[in-house]
Amino acid sequence: MTNTREYTRVGVVNPFDAPVYYTDETDSTMIDARILAERGEPDGTVIFAGMQTAGRGRIAGRVWESAPHESLLCTVIFRRKPDPVITLRTGLAVAQTYSRFIPSRGDIAVKWPNYVLFRGKKLAGILCESDGSTILVAAGLNLAQKSFPEHLADKASSLRLAREAFSGQTVFPSLPLPADVLPVFLTELSSALADPFWNRKLSSLLWKRNEPVRFVSGDPDTGETVNGTVSGIGQTGELLISTGSAEAPGVRSFWSGEISY
Repeated sequence: MTNTREYTRVGVVNPFDAPVYYTDETDSTMIDARILAERGEPDGTVIFAGMQTAGRGRIAGRVWESAPHESLLCTVIFRRKPDPVITLRTGLAVAQTYSRFIPSRGDIAVKWPNYVLFRGKKLAGILCESDGSTILVAAGLNLAQKSFPEHLADKASSLRLAREAFSGQTVFPSLPLPADVLPVFLTELSSALADPFWNRKLSSLLWKRNEPVRFVSGDPDTGETVNGTVSGIGQTGELLISTGSAEAPGVRSFWSGEISY
């Protein structure tokens, strides 16, 4: 990893009282954050980019595709021990960020463990990594996309497209730029990380809550398939799935896996 990259410090409001850096194009803001962390940047430092060419998801082989300046692409550096629920708290923050720009009305949901959806389509993704003393929190929020490639057309959405769903019902101000959305997200993230009732709030936004689902635990290609009903989120971030019946109720807890679409 090269440590010679240059970043521009910008005047974005940051509730973590730390620098915010910008780069016009990068392979991944997660890589940039690692470089900044190695340089000794403090807790709460942020790096965001106009475009990234090698963004990736939680599961190997999944990529985050983005055209220039259509998404908020950022990573926050936290100098703290591993936190098993930081991905979920970040998901809550992202969902609340979108709710600041469009009416929620139950349309915005968090797909456990790391996606935010609008009417079942992906608005944002989150990826968190830790080396034991530093956590990197990466988020990609779709904002200005008018359309998506064919293989994503029925799976992805954006703030622009979500607003179009309310056409004729709500008059919106101009579409915010990534630099406008960033301080809103950081404020919501600061609140979510300090909120003792985060899991209650997240459970209320949980995609497919109280609905039957097909869940694959662990590796999505080889894990156990479980059929049940999503019931909520536990205190340590586990997904709670009811797998019993009225005669023999039972709830199972899962810390990794994926709900099938």
